[in-house]
Amino acid sequence: MEVSQYMEMFIEESQEHLQVLNKCLLDLENDPSNIHLLDEIFRSAHTIKGMSATMGFSSIAELTHEMENILDLLRNEKLKATSNIIDILFQCVDMLGQLIENTDSDGDNHSIILPLLNELKNIAVNNSPVQQSAEDDIPKSNNLVMINKIPFNEPEKNLVFSALNQGINVFYVQISLSEGCLLKAVRVYMVLKSLDDIGEVIKCIPTTEELEKENFGSSFEIVLITDSTADSIMREILSISEISNVDVQTISLNNLNTDSNDDNEHLSATPTNVSTTKINSLDNEKKHKGGQSVRVDIERLDALLNLVGELVINKTRLEQLGLTHRLNDLTETIEQMDRVTTDLQNVVMKVRMVPVGQVFNRFPRMVRDLSHELHKEINLIIEGEDTELDRTVIDEIGDPIVHLLRNSIDHGIEHAQERQAMGKNPTGHIYLIAKHEGNNVVIEVKDDGRGIIPSNIRKAAVDKELMTQQDVDKLDDNEAVRLIFLPGFSTANTVTDVSGRGVGMDAVKTKIESLGGTIDVDTTPGNGSKFIIRLPLTLAIIQALLIRIANEIYAIPLASIDSTINVNISDIKTIQGQEVILLRGQIIPIIRLNKVLGTEQQSVEQLNDIFIVIVHIGDQRAGIIVDTLIGQQEIVIKSLGKLLSGIKTIAGATILGNGQVALILDVSYLMQLKSEV
Repeated sequence: MEVSQYMEMFIEESQEHLQVLNKCLLDLENDPSNIHLLDEIFRSAHTIKGMSATMGFSSIAELTHEMENILDLLRNEKLKATSNIIDILFQCVDMLGQLIENTDSDGDNHSIILPLLNELKNIAVNNSPVQQSAEDDIPKSNNLVMINKIPFNEPEKNLVFSALNQGINVFYVQISLSEGCLLKAVRVYMVLKSLDDIGEVIKCIPTTEELEKENFGSSFEIVLITDSTADSIMREILSISEISNVDVQTISLNNLNTDSNDDNEHLSATPTNVSTTKINSLDNEKKHKGGQSVRVDIERLDALLNLVGELVINKTRLEQLGLTHRLNDLTETIEQMDRVTTDLQNVVMKVRMVPVGQVFNRFPRMVRDLSHELHKEINLIIEGEDTELDRTVIDEIGDPIVHLLRNSIDHGIEHAQERQAMGKNPTGHIYLIAKHEGNNVVIEVKDDGRGIIPSNIRKAAVDKELMTQQDVDKLDDNEAVRLIFLPGFSTANTVTDVSGRGVGMDAVKTKIESLGGTIDVDTTPGNGSKFIIRLPLTLAIIQALLIRIANEIYAIPLASIDSTINVNISDIKTIQGQEVILLRGQIIPIIRLNKVLGTEQQSVEQLNDIFIVIVHIGDQRAGIIVDTLIGQQEIVIKSLGKLLSGIKTIAGATILGNGQVALILDVSYLMQLKSEV
């Protein structure tokens, strides 16, 4: 048996524990006396150590072992969680992340972690108020409780007594592995992880370090505090393969000896009514309750979604055949098929949806580190972590949010002295908010900093030779602010590790638009800025309006459409070179789609009545002139491939019921062209 088959599970679970470590360390920094946070940190570090030792990644195991020493001192109040210690622990978490990502080279990593190991050992020795001598490592007799001749130290004894006094079960368990068991440490880890789910293992014989190194025979012992029964513990352990025998005994206070000349206290371990059981004698009842979820490779979900898309295309084809040939029986069958495919599509979509918290939970650490680097006081507030997005979007949205947060930290939030001089709270606030809005998810990054000053943006655009002074003078303040999304734009005077290269905001806009979304900015000088990202819930199957231009059919995503109207050519006016219409008291700019696409224009006779589709991106609206409105239809988005990926007017393609290909219009790009067409 090779450990390579466990590699993917090891990496995924380790990354989950690293997220817990980051979050809990951040919370510990704000609440250093919270013992529950220390327990959570210790458990995650211990789990990573056990898994890495089992997998043979000695550097990871060694680093987490030294972390445990520090955490143990913190838990026992022999150390205080100072900012220095928190910083060192954060460095350890970062190093663990690098080691886990590069597990293939673990054998060469000892020299890399050596500085951190020395730092941790130095803290353990010099920062501890209690100087321990070599004799302190030898347990004193009056600090021992003997259970079957197994010594317990004072904290372990107190845990046992406290549990028993509260009526909580304490069990002494002997576990024997099958003869010839391979990877004994793997089996031990699986046993301990299984028992951690139902209680707390307070002692292992041999020690966990010895068990991880496989320095034991074919059996080991543990003491478990739990609300579960001996019978359920038996079933839990025996559900693991290569376990031959399990013996569970109940620990009680029956023989507490305080009068004897021996200073040792004794607890009795009495056999329960559960006898030693062979693994092959288990019945067929459900062994484990943990299998409520499974990990599925994203490629399999993509394949499943693609098959559902093909099903939707063929359903549309059948609908058209039924209407064309007036086949009533087929129509009834298609209606039933439509309900089934819709339910199937919804299920597949829900399977692909994951909470944005998976992305958001890595930002508090980033904001904390960057604010320290820039000597600013910043508080990050996250809202809407449970808002769900398609997995494909989740995987891509992280980098744009990083750019926006770094922009707010560097350019937006002022230093404490400057904020106080302006009458503001010295601590700046950045808000990261996710929420549903119709068929879209809206992500907002806003701050209460200095805001964006349009005149500074105009000046920077001219200085960077991105626009002429004459051109920038024509822009209103909102248009001037949006210049920050131009390639090469930056207001920074010098290039630093944080900003100044002029690629951040342009990269954000490009990435968001590649996901079918839009980004807008709202700012008030002196009071902060808000960046608003709108993203589709999913990128695969959407509702669209089919329209005709000349002899070609195009699709416009329904989520971007406000309404459709029919106007007379005389209703179209021209203001400052821009064609507009007046709709319900609002001036709407007009886009002539035939000019954008380079198609034939309708004859003058046909122009008396004009069909206009009113579309929107955020608060901006525009009217698209089309030849014919065909109707609403569910479409499957297909990529145009690398060869045609540079066509900005087109967002993708779909296959219609008759087999014809229809191009999907990019509404956000069309909105940018409204002044030109």
